[in-house]
This record gives sequence, C-alpha cells and structure tokens, in this order.
Amino acid sequence: MATIETVLGPVDSDDMGFTLPHEHVMETSGGIPHTYPDLVDTEEVAGRAVAALKRVRGQGVVTIVDLTTFDIGRDVKLLQRVSRESGVNIACSTGT
Repeated sequence: MATIETVLGPVDSDDMGFTLPHEHVMETSGGIPHTYPDLVDTEEVAGRAVAALKRVRGQGVVTIVDLTTFDIGRDVKLLQRVSRESGVNIACSTGT
C-alpha cells in the first residue's frame, strides 16, 4: 500500500480517513517564537490546537495537511506534540 509521511512517521494511505487538505495549526513570523519566546505562548497554542483537533476527530476528521511554511512559523515539534495528543494525523506538506 501507499503511505503518506506524517509528523509522527508514515501512515498507510488507507488509514488517512477523512482529511482536511489545507490547515495551519500555528502561524507566526518565521523565527519569532524561537527568538522572542515571550511573544508566543506555545503552551497555550498547543493546548488550544489539541482541544480543537480532538473536537474535529470526534466529528470524523482523521488527518490534516498543515501547509505552514518556514517563513510563517512552521514548528514540527509543536505539530508532533499536537498530533500525538489529539490523535489526528498531521502531514506537514513542506517537510519535517
């Protein structure tokens, strides 16, 4: 079977389920959360994202494709945490 690469590793394409193809878990200016960590509360962002994805998971969403690029704050570690805690597969379209 074909697989899709997610932030937590490959997932069989048959297990993707209902997929939202254009999502953004978090957007910022590139580098801002790392350079000025007081400006972005990543704990709050993670908590809100996990809660939101748990709700959509309950509505049948199994996978999202996060299209956030590096210049608008892609954070793969955050996506890994959110995926693990929410149970939703996250494909990071611009690489891990």
